[in-house]
Amino acid sequence: MKIKSIMFVCLGNICRSPLAEAIAKNIISELNLDIKIASAGTVGYHQNEMACEQSIKTAKKHGIDLTKHRAQKLTQKHIKEYDLFIVMDKTNYRDLKKYKLNMKILGDFGFDGKAVPDPYFTGNIELVFDMIERAIKNMLAELF
Repeated sequence: MKIKSIMFVCLGNICRSPLAEAIAKNIISELNLDIKIASAGTVGYHQNEMACEQSIKTAKKHGIDLTKHRAQKLTQKHIKEYDLFIVMDKTNYRDLKKYKLNMKILGDFGFDGKAVPDPYFTGNIELVFDMIERAIKNMLAELF
C-alpha cells in the first residue's frame, strides 16, 4: 500500500503528537515528499487548545512554530481519510486497535517499540523531541 497520509496520535494532542506532526512536516518538506500529515488525540480533554507551553518552546528552539496547532480528538473522518496511524505508546495502540487501522508505534522505528514518554507528566521535552525526530527520520527512510 502506498502511503499518502499519516496521522500521529497521542492521548490529548497537546505534546507528543503535535511535535511529531510539526517535525514530520518539516522533514517531508525538506525531502520534497507529498504526504498529508496531521495529529490527533485519543481523548478530547484539550479540544481546540494550543500545544502545551513546553512543546511550543522546544519546537521554537528547533525552528518550528507550533503556535497555530489546536488539539483535536481522532474522529471517524480521520480514520477514513488517513492511510497510516503512528501512535506514541502502547496505550494509544490499544485504544485504536478496535478500528483495525494500518498502525505502528513511533518507537518501532529505531527504538525497539519503546514508548515516546509523555512530557506532560515527565517533563523530558528535549528527550521527547530528539526521540520523535530520530524515529520520524527512520520511519520515512523505511517507508519511502
